[in-house]
Amino acid sequence: MKKRTVIKGIFFGTVIAALLAAAGGFTFLTVNEYVPEETEAIAVNGSKTKRIYAGDTVTAVTYSVGYGIHDSGYDCVLEGGSSAKALDKTTVEDNISYIADEIKSVNPDIVFLQEVDRNSARSYYCDESEMLVTEMKVFNSAFASDHLCSYVVQGSLGEVDAGIQTLSKLHYVDNAERISLHDNDQWPAGTMSMKECMLVERIELEESTKQLVLVNVHLTDSEMNLDQYKELANFMQLEFAKGNYVIAGGNFNAMLPSVNAKLYPETKENGSCPEQLPMSVLTGGWKYCTDDSVPSARRCDKKYEDNEKNVQTYYIDGLITSPNTLVSEIKTIDTSFASAAHNPVSVKVTLVK
Repeated sequence: MKKRTVIKGIFFGTVIAALLAAAGGFTFLTVNEYVPEETEAIAVNGSKTKRIYAGDTVTAVTYSVGYGIHDSGYDCVLEGGSSAKALDKTTVEDNISYIADEIKSVNPDIVFLQEVDRNSARSYYCDESEMLVTEMKVFNSAFASDHLCSYVVQGSLGEVDAGIQTLSKLHYVDNAERISLHDNDQWPAGTMSMKECMLVERIELEESTKQLVLVNVHLTDSEMNLDQYKELANFMQLEFAKGNYVIAGGNFNAMLPSVNAKLYPETKENGSCPEQLPMSVLTGGWKYCTDDSVPSARRCDKKYEDNEKNVQTYYIDGLITSPNTLVSEIKTIDTSFASAAHNPVSVKVTLVK
């Protein structure tokens, strides 16, 4: 009888200890939750001052770099794979170096980057934002956090410090801005979730009162995607109404209206293709810059090199430009997902006088 009592005591003691530990953990995450302001000033670092005029053409690239870990040999635990972090630090460094080389091959004036780690366990605490600045050399840099958490329970990711980064050679106006996008993540998951945002940078045009407004964005993959897209669209429309030029680039986690969805059907194994954003949200000459002849992203439930034909691919990246622009040479660069689970998309944009 005493033995049973002891066993019960140990069992209930263990359960109570586990519950107390969980409660303590969630209390810590709640108290330390990253809660950004609606609008925050973001420093632009660097002194590059390439001057541009109305009538000039600029080259822009958007690239979701997968935290330096989503290379072709990576299968992500959050998408049905088994990996929570890169193989080692060298792998991260090699991936970032390859990513920088791909970007430099386009010789862009503007680079929109998403999924950039600064101090995360999954990427061995590499400061990828600084690594990219060092690799690229001739760019100004602005970074906005969209995921800060001391410990992400899902997938045992551990500490996460990540965000979006805009690189530019152009003469900028003071600070950039981080503008929050709304979400509906509830407690306790919300304490560990991404806080999506727009990173807005303003470029001075010579001999003009107009500005070139750069918008970097990484939208949610939840049901809030369309609502966030509408927020983005509203912001861009207001800037265009002021007479400004707008170039937005990012990972939309949805197909832009110009994408031929039939090119990327669901595979039999997992399905779950992204939704397509409606054309009706942005009308009146706005330009969707996509080249869907090559996928812009892949699902990371398995290694890409295992069986490429059975890996789900998507087209969820791209750029949007205002009606007062002329777009040419849109290209999705086929990297075979060598160093990231996304491909870069480049475009040439003329600012029409």
